[in-house]
Amino acid sequence: LLEQWPNVRPLAFIGQISYSIFLVHFPVLLIANGLYARLGLNSTASAMIGLILAWTTSIAAATLFYRWIESPEASRRITSALGWTFDNAMAIARKVPLIGTLLPRRT
Repeated sequence: LLEQWPNVRPLAFIGQISYSIFLVHFPVLLIANGLYARLGLNSTASAMIGLILAWTTSIAAATLFYRWIESPEASRRITSALGWTFDNAMAIARKVPLIGTLLPRRT
């Protein structure tokens, strides 16, 4: 059974986004706790519903975080955008008389 668990798709997916879950679960739980207290809820049923909603929200937020920030494709996209921004900022800075003389020239 333990040898087969990596092949269970939901568990493999949770394992893939585990770092994203680690990053987003605490803020999600703080918001859920604040809403629970603000709404004045105090029953066991409302606590269970809140727990399930917070868990679902954490998984959804972690999935989005993984897709748009942590995944290798997102990392390449972000690195490319930062490189493009830096190159354009340097090109603009080279045109400023005082700053342009201080910057190294491109070869």
